Parts: sequence; C-alpha cells; structure tokens
Amino acid sequence: GIADAAAAAQCIVYLAEDGPVDCVKRACVSLGLSTACISLIPTERSALSVDLARTIIGKDAAAGATPLLLIMRAGELVRFLARGAESSEGAPVIDPARSLAPLCRAVQCWLHVHGRAAAALCALRDQ
Repeated sequence: GIADAAAAAQCIVYLAEDGPVDCVKRACVSLGLSTACISLIPTERSALSVDLARTIIGKDAAAGATPLLLIMRAGELVRFLARGAESSEGAPVIDPARSLAPLCRAVQCWLHVHGRAAAALCALRDQ
C-alpha cells in the first residue's frame, strides 16, 4: 500500500460513472486507499467525457489533491437501458485515449487502460 497515510488521503482515482467500480474499489483497498478516493466522471454517448474529466481533475488538483489514476475503458461491455429496463445486451465502449493521454500527462496522472471483451481488437485497430 501507500506508506504515507496523509499522501494516500489526498489521492484520487477517476473512472467513468458506468465503469468497473467494484473492481476499482477492490484495487483501492489492496493499495491501502479509501474507496472514498474514487471519483466518477460522467459519460457522453457511453464514452468518458474528456471535457468533464479535464474540469474535475483540474479542480481537484487546484484544491491540493493528487490525481493518481484515470481508468479508461477499451472494449468494456456496458449495458444500456431500453424502455426503462436494463438490457441484457452489452456494447463495447472505447474511451477517447488520444484525448485522455495528454490530459493525464499534464497533471502527472497514470492512465490505465481497462480492457475486456473487444480490447484486443481495439488495440489492433490503428495498426
């Protein structure tokens, strides 16, 4: 875990509001972080909103917090609501890496790519 409790208390982990929250909670506990450090970023058409991520991370950094990690999705299956009920069908979501990478670089935040299902195909897309 993170040795300095005061430093750990300032760390923030970001992910999409419909991202793998339970998985991230378990990872935070394993690292010695409180699950309260998780900040959910709204999505636009299922993808993580870069503009909202920039605003949220910028405000946190200005307030003295440490943007530790931003988790983007590559091939994560997200279930959509259909007629008021959760659909059994999922669609792969790819968050905008080309926009998120410079954002993370600017605030020295680790960008983690969470890949499931179609992640391998997503990685090969630009080849």
